[in-house]
Amino acid sequence: VSKILGELFERVGMSSILGEFGAGLILGVSFLNLIQPTDVEQFAFMGVILLMFLAGYEETNLKFLIDRQKKISIISITTLLITLSLLFIIGKFYFEFSLIESFFFAFIFSMTDVAVGANMLLSTRSIETDVGQSLLGISVIDTVVGLILLALSVAFLSASNMSEVGFTLGKMLLFFVLTIFIAKYLTK
Repeated sequence: VSKILGELFERVGMSSILGEFGAGLILGVSFLNLIQPTDVEQFAFMGVILLMFLAGYEETNLKFLIDRQKKISIISITTLLITLSLLFIIGKFYFEFSLIESFFFAFIFSMTDVAVGANMLLSTRSIETDVGQSLLGISVIDTVVGLILLALSVAFLSASNMSEVGFTLGKMLLFFVLTIFIAKYLTK
């Protein structure tokens, strides 16, 4: 339903993201109530990460990013840290979340800030511009670094020993290796 509505919106000259959001509204608790957020929460989170990773892998002009890698990396990590800090402060003092709740609130929302803009550029075919390529590079780095930091934080908070942290690191490495393999060989 998401892909069909996305295509329909794209064919009438609008962003496919609007159609994809519309599918969520129609099938979710707002209208038909066929899908509960808890039913798709894990898939949705991994889907966003995989989408940004694959979009960055396939759509990025690697020569452009390599030429500007240092600048893009600095911008990406700086904006991620600023966003994490501000969202943590908002969660802790405005919403009065606990320390751990504020921490996860910050991580979850900070990893989507640039990704939404990059996805909009991708759906409007503006990704080939210098600004689009820079934003996509920043988005990929932001998402990957944020995911790694989140996974490490969860591992440290929930682990009873360092071998569990090592196991989490191994799973993360396996995820990225499989994603690169799928993007490189299976999508052809």
